[in-house]
Amino acid sequence: MREVAVRRGIDVGLIAGIVRVESTFRPDVESRAGAIGLMQVMPSNARRLGCGDLREPRANLDCGLEVLARFLSYYQHDVVLALSGYNSGHRRPNAAKRDQTTPENLAYVEKVLAARTTYLRRGCSP
Repeated sequence: MREVAVRRGIDVGLIAGIVRVESTFRPDVESRAGAIGLMQVMPSNARRLGCGDLREPRANLDCGLEVLARFLSYYQHDVVLALSGYNSGHRRPNAAKRDQTTPENLAYVEKVLAARTTYLRRGCSP
């Protein structure tokens, strides 16, 4: 995970927090909505981005982080908005601003940021 974090320029604590909340680190998990793997990537997003096999942990991390990186770029590295967009799965990033205050998104962002803090305290350096 650290290698992918360094390559992407995204702090490893944030990545670990997302993976914890999305899949509890289980690479084989699939949601009722059809999201797959560690980062719970939707197959439609993977196809659009040309990602590899979402059941393969490295490919799943790369693909999920590509999605996250696009939200981070769009929101000028505002982590809360980027996480909100990632969670709501919008193709149009401006919708994340509207959705950031929904109870589901608020809970998601809080869980990811709390997990991030825990991992950073345990030595996952940014």
